[in-house]
Amino acid sequence: MAARVVVVSPGPGRIAGETIIDAPLPRPPGFRTTEVFRTGAEAVSAHLLRGGEERAT
Repeated sequence: MAARVVVVSPGPGRIAGETIIDAPLPRPPGFRTTEVFRTGAEAVSAHLLRGGEERAT
C-alpha cells in the first residue's frame, strides 16, 4: 500500500477521498496483518463506495 492513496470518482474524475498511510517504508513483512493496514484499507474502501454513489445520483 502506498503512503498516500487518492480515490478518484468516475467521469468527470474528482477526488473522492484521500488516505494517508502512516507506516515505515519499505513496508515490513506482515504489514498486511497490522492495524494500520486494516484501518487504511477500510478508509480507502469507504472512499470507493462514496465515489461510486456520486455517479449513481
